[in-house]
Amino acid sequence: MSEWFHQQDLDFVSLYFGEPDLIGHKYGPNSPERREMVQQVDRTVGYIRDKIQEHGLTDRLNIIITADHGMTTVLRGGTFEEITLSKIPGFSFKDVKFHLVDYGPAGMLLPKEGMLEKVYQALKGSHPHLHVYKKEEMPARLHYGNHPRLLPIILFADPGYVINGFFPVQFHKGEHGFDNQVMDMKPFFRVVGPDFKTNVVFRSFETVDVYPLMCHLLGINPEVNDGHLDNTKDMMVPNKKNSSTNPTRNKLLLISFDGFRWDYDRDVETPNLDKMAQDGAKALYATPPFVTITSPSHFTMLT
Repeated sequence: MSEWFHQQDLDFVSLYFGEPDLIGHKYGPNSPERREMVQQVDRTVGYIRDKIQEHGLTDRLNIIITADHGMTTVLRGGTFEEITLSKIPGFSFKDVKFHLVDYGPAGMLLPKEGMLEKVYQALKGSHPHLHVYKKEEMPARLHYGNHPRLLPIILFADPGYVINGFFPVQFHKGEHGFDNQVMDMKPFFRVVGPDFKTNVVFRSFETVDVYPLMCHLLGINPEVNDGHLDNTKDMMVPNKKNSSTNPTRNKLLLISFDGFRWDYDRDVETPNLDKMAQDGAKALYATPPFVTITSPSHFTMLT
């Protein structure tokens, strides 16, 4: 990675790590396995920063480390009524042409012609922890209802609940994809580098704001996007010039640790992440877009 900056003279590099998401799904976010993985992530951060220093890049490389979403514990067992669509009175998959369910807490349905209202009425109010919307009626704050690829009926569950189709087929102990206002869905955020302030904690923001921040740091004009540079300007050193005409602008490294929840560093020692926060800055948390899953969250950071 350091050779990409040092020898190939790249301006921007993005790295992705699949943990602690995988371990969080398998064992749950409160498990000792997850805590051990967070320590491994911390060691990885330390290794990367050591290599950056060895190659003399510390004073001209900005680093952003974040995640796409958080994780919460899945609720199962006799005390919890699971959501299984096939068991709901009045609902039948025979009335549905296409469906996307069994992927966690969110799903979509394409009813057969003339069946939209029947399917909608059967599902709406059928379970205390299942939210059912026609796509045009989705809450505006979720920004999830206008795209032509969305199906006519959108489902999402309360924290801890997953949506099963015919019967349960996945048995994760941890899950994400819930309402983006749920604290367990929010990822962490750290920055360090010559363009960032040091040893400060700044207000939270949305992950869509990362893209205009990166464009500013690289001195390029962003494409049309939903983020706002004003939401991240407080973390930067004032009056830094990052324009395309500035030949000495600094380089940028973006690292995403999939599923690293905002509070994962609170129940385990993370000396390297702590050192990064002292040398740079941190947010209490960031808010990802809905649905809080990997693909849209990463896309909004880079496009």
